[in-house]
Amino acid sequence: IPEKVFGMDDLKAFWAQGNKIEVVPPSIGNLRLLTQLRLFKNRLRWLPAEIGELSALQVMWVQDNMLISLPSTIGKLGQLRVLAVARNPLRSFPCELCKCASLKEVDVEGLDDSLSVPPIDVVRQSVQASFQYLKEYQRRLAWIAETSVLDLSSMGIKASTLPLEVTNMTGLTSLNLSRNAMPALSGSLFHMVSLTELDLQE
Repeated sequence: IPEKVFGMDDLKAFWAQGNKIEVVPPSIGNLRLLTQLRLFKNRLRWLPAEIGELSALQVMWVQDNMLISLPSTIGKLGQLRVLAVARNPLRSFPCELCKCASLKEVDVEGLDDSLSVPPIDVVRQSVQASFQYLKEYQRRLAWIAETSVLDLSSMGIKASTLPLEVTNMTGLTSLNLSRNAMPALSGSLFHMVSLTELDLQE
């Protein structure tokens, strides 16, 4: 993407679908008046945190890319109404997504059980069901700083791959994944070197 585009302060719509784009630069955060962002059918693996600076953004289409996660700063998009992430290898949504009070539609077509948080069946129910799940998930994560213990029992996790925010918890000593429907043991568990207790009971 030409850098000059991100100096166009009055830009309200940016459509760059189908251009084999691999990187969106942090300077996209300069487009404070942008209401529509269409970056679908590219080769994006990640989005910059500066996406959260697009305070006027209402529609973001990033389907058909290679995204495995979304930046937590997406929670700053108070005007966002439509989020299309279909056909990406997403593993989880950030908990901050539930701060997007205007969000009415999330396109998750083509996502499967690789999405662990929220589980795909929860996302398909409604945006509100997803928000409720993320708030509960965030509440459970909040205990970790004090206890080094994480209880994700009965959270409906069906994916064999855990969210990155869990597998990156190198100081975690106890992990409860009981009463979920995980088809196989996540290989990422073997990198959690401090883990001394693991509960996989059904």
